[in-house]
Amino acid sequence: MSAIVRFLSSSIKKAYCASISDAVMDSMFIVKDESIQEQGTFYHDELLPALPLPYLEHTLAKYLDSCRPVLNEAEYKRTDSIVQSFLLNDGNRLHEQLLQRSKEHKNWLDDWWLDGYLYYRGPAAALNFTGFSDFAYWPPIDQVKSSALQLHLMMRFWQILREERLRQQMDAKGNKFSMFQYKFLFNTCRIPLLEKDNLSAGFKTKYEGHCPSHIIIIYKRNLYKIPGLSQKTGQILSPGQFHKLLLEITKNNNPGPGVACLTELPRDEWATARAHLLNISPRNRELLKEIETAAFCACITDKSTPGYRDKMQHGMFETAGLRWADKFNIICNKENDFIIHSDHTPLDGMVVVTLMSYCDAYLQMLKSTGLGSIWGDDLAPEGKATELSFEIDDGIRKWISDGGRVVNEIDDSSEVEYLHFTEFGKKGLRKLTKIHPCAFVQVCLQYAYMKMHGRPASTYETATTRIFYKGRTETNRTCTVESVQFCNAMIADDPGKKELFTAACQKYLAQMDECRLARGCDRHLLGLSVVAMKNGEETPGIFTDPAFVKSGGGGNFLLSTSFLGYATAIGGVLPFRDDGYGVFYRINNDKITFVITASRKASGTSALVMKKHLHGALVECYNLHEASRL
Repeated sequence: MSAIVRFLSSSIKKAYCASISDAVMDSMFIVKDESIQEQGTFYHDELLPALPLPYLEHTLAKYLDSCRPVLNEAEYKRTDSIVQSFLLNDGNRLHEQLLQRSKEHKNWLDDWWLDGYLYYRGPAAALNFTGFSDFAYWPPIDQVKSSALQLHLMMRFWQILREERLRQQMDAKGNKFSMFQYKFLFNTCRIPLLEKDNLSAGFKTKYEGHCPSHIIIIYKRNLYKIPGLSQKTGQILSPGQFHKLLLEITKNNNPGPGVACLTELPRDEWATARAHLLNISPRNRELLKEIETAAFCACITDKSTPGYRDKMQHGMFETAGLRWADKFNIICNKENDFIIHSDHTPLDGMVVVTLMSYCDAYLQMLKSTGLGSIWGDDLAPEGKATELSFEIDDGIRKWISDGGRVVNEIDDSSEVEYLHFTEFGKKGLRKLTKIHPCAFVQVCLQYAYMKMHGRPASTYETATTRIFYKGRTETNRTCTVESVQFCNAMIADDPGKKELFTAACQKYLAQMDECRLARGCDRHLLGLSVVAMKNGEETPGIFTDPAFVKSGGGGNFLLSTSFLGYATAIGGVLPFRDDGYGVFYRINNDKITFVITASRKASGTSALVMKKHLHGALVECYNLHEASRL
């Protein structure tokens, strides 16, 4: 599966708030003075520099460097010859065409990157990402009240974006980040069509015009529409007002047909089913429009998921019929947890990490003020809940059944494990090793895989390119000669292990710096392959060489990894390959949290065993440095 359709998240530091006032909400999130136009959320997006195109020679050198640790000497010589031939022949010609495109498009990759998602034909459950947050403060209230509070928090963030009050983000050097993806968190829906889907994006800032504010509630497989704002005042409904609306909805305990299951079908099947649904009745078209333009969807589920692993499993696979897989969904389980399931097409995980961090900060404020300060229980309900009852026939009923079966099959063939590593975290690593915590973890991931499988793993880690216009990601290929040399030394107990570990970490950091400047190899290679395809040319040999797949090219990485930062959010997706792993992690002061996914289809692959090896690798690498201090 293409690397275009995978999860990333860039780091967002956790912050807390000292006051309940929106105007002084923690500086990590809210602008200092909203009257200053330059502080607006999206103000600098059009001013960001264009996404650069790397030099072809540099890209190919990086590609060859990433091939070396996964190829034997004969394979490497063959690949080197193919790459040199490509450089002298097709490569330069294709690069010149790509260079011309980069002069005409401020982000030469943007349209093609989005196309990579929209051309995806598999089921949504294999594409979307799921996550939740360990909120430091979550009031112990009942499920319906918790759902009401979740709705209020979501609408607060929706309003912050509408009013452009979310602070512009930047890197450690003060470079502004593109905030463009935040326009696709709400009021966005992927629309299924044959061959290639469409993206319906209806979010607008208050300066751009009207934006739908209604919410879709899914309960007992029934669909409802409720207002998000007061028609009288234009203000967000209070948690108390949402609660009253939800109480009316949850009185109905009769299961619905589960029309939302249609969104779980492979894309062409869903496109066919949607066209049939539209033909049954003009009312169905109106109802679909209500869902597709809604701010977001919220699910109240009967399922109890007490453990962290249970939450991930539930959010990823077990809410068929209770989520609209083409949109952003929040899920409230029996334990009142806050689980998210979202389409990955228009945005990356950092958007959701920011959202979760904001919610955590806001909840922290409620520690001192209590829920009473925002609940508004004395306010009369605004509007009413409207049930969205589709007209369906036997054909739609079969497709609904098929959609549920598709997700169940993915669930049955997938593993999800959760590692809550508490031996040390960022604080301990900084004190002991003076090495960047993410570099430490990445080398440990390679070591864990090699101990388990006896060979190096082509590895993908997402790097953000958001300092550029509409920038999204580049791939940091973290399986390097240096990391493999260290792993081999550890396995054989050879001398010089600490020095090799340091070299591996330094190589990782150097590569990450390059990737953030859009100087990796994967996006450039993708562009070259797209140019050749659009020219109607035969696929260049560099892309048909077995080394391309073996090194991870075309979305074939054995390890798909992402660092979620230092906040409280955690999430994950399925691995790129049936014989690979997805490993997503966050690093806190005294712990490191991992979500590990794997497929049961491949023999020898086990998320549980990988979890054990990863735990051991972290301890061994830490002890290696601790022993050197004695």
